[in-house]
Amino acid sequence: AFFFVLWLYSKGRWMGLGDAKLILASSLLVGYPLSIAAFLFSFWTGGIIGIGLILLHGRNKIKYLIPFGPFILLGSLLAYIFGGSFLIWSGLIYLL
Repeated sequence: AFFFVLWLYSKGRWMGLGDAKLILASSLLVGYPLSIAAFLFSFWTGGIIGIGLILLHGRNKIKYLIPFGPFILLGSLLAYIFGGSFLIWSGLIYLL
């Protein structure tokens, strides 16, 4: 619901509806606690790549949009593999 509201509020400029659907599907695949880790991993990997592109090409030269779908899939895969350990290590498991 968070990503649908994000899409609705931004009118599709920040995140597409396909990304919200992909997050819903991947969250159903990995399950409830791991979907929180997948959410975090997706934004972290996307942020790292985005910052790397800005540093590599310069802030004024980037004129294209970076698709978020691959980061959603990568975050879901990382959550499936490392999510349980991450939730215990970070202490998030006690908040969920």
